[in-house]
Amino acid sequence: MEFNIDLHFTLNAENETEAKQQAIEILCMDKDFIQDNLETEPVQDDDLLKLKGYVLTSAYREKVIEALNTNQYGLIPKQIAKECNVRPNHISKTLSELVNVGLIRCINPEMRKGRIYQLTTKGEELQGLI
Repeated sequence: MEFNIDLHFTLNAENETEAKQQAIEILCMDKDFIQDNLETEPVQDDDLLKLKGYVLTSAYREKVIEALNTNQYGLIPKQIAKECNVRPNHISKTLSELVNVGLIRCINPEMRKGRIYQLTTKGEELQGLI
């Protein structure tokens, strides 16, 4: 595979030769030194930020995400309702909403009772933003 990477940066130099020399020095620096001295902020996915807004506009959604975050093996709706201190009928609707946007998943959707829900990878990423 072939990749073309363009680097653009500004250097203060007296002439082009000096600027090229500075660029070579920068490119040859120890990678640990560069990583330690780069000031970067994590780039956040716009879709994930939109989902954050979606979740934060509903106390039920927020509580369900938090409850599922505490148990990596998943919970059934009755457990989620108890942990969130919310009536089960509200939990059922909220679970459907969160499944539809891909923040949680049902491990055993074929079951009528005892469905187990857990966070998806996207849901875990979102939990870190809340």
